Amino acid sequence: MKIFFEGNKYNFKIISKKFNKNKYSWTLKAICKETNYYSGINNLNPILSELDMDEDTVCGRFEDSSEWEVSKREMRKFNKIAKSFLT
Repeated sequence: MKIFFEGNKYNFKIISKKFNKNKYSWTLKAICKETNYYSGINNLNPILSELDMDEDTVCGRFEDSSEWEVSKREMRKFNKIAKSFLT
């Protein structure tokens, strides 16, 4: 699943992929409109703070990776929050 948002200097994509029965990969990409370069930005501190993670979720699982392994519940939660701060 890809969800697209258009910004001023960047476009954004929320990307979720199911890779087994109970797990998904989840990432938030920023794509520069001028250069088309992109980067996974869900591991940046401002984004991590927006995603409102509880202590069980934070525990070092997400800080160093721009593509996260998440449950279906986490994927839905992150999609909902990311949609709200991108609109």
